[in-house]
Amino acid sequence: MAARAAGAAVNKAELTGRMRDRVAFSRTTSDRDALGGVTGAVTDLGEYWAALESLDPGPATEAQARAARPRWQCVMRSAAAIRTGDLAHWNGRELRVLSVRVDHWPEALLTLQL
Repeated sequence: MAARAAGAAVNKAELTGRMRDRVAFSRTTSDRDALGGVTGAVTDLGEYWAALESLDPGPATEAQARAARPRWQCVMRSAAAIRTGDLAHWNGRELRVLSVRVDHWPEALLTLQL
């Protein structure tokens, strides 16, 4: 897939056969124990077929600014469990979900900014 500007519309017809990547999602939760220490747990949210593509990073910005880091767009069939802050595990990378957009026509599709 070619690079696409952030927020660009996704043509549903072009997704046919494009969901070739398996992406696993997880959520990290933390809590305090009786002594005030942090306890954490990782919850697996499932593994889904998705279409991932690199987003255009836009103009160069100052050193290591968040906007200058590589970003990805992930389009998949809707999974209500996925939300902002979850982790996507794909191709040996761990990516944080930055935004979630649900498109209900013609089918429920989830577009994630990673």
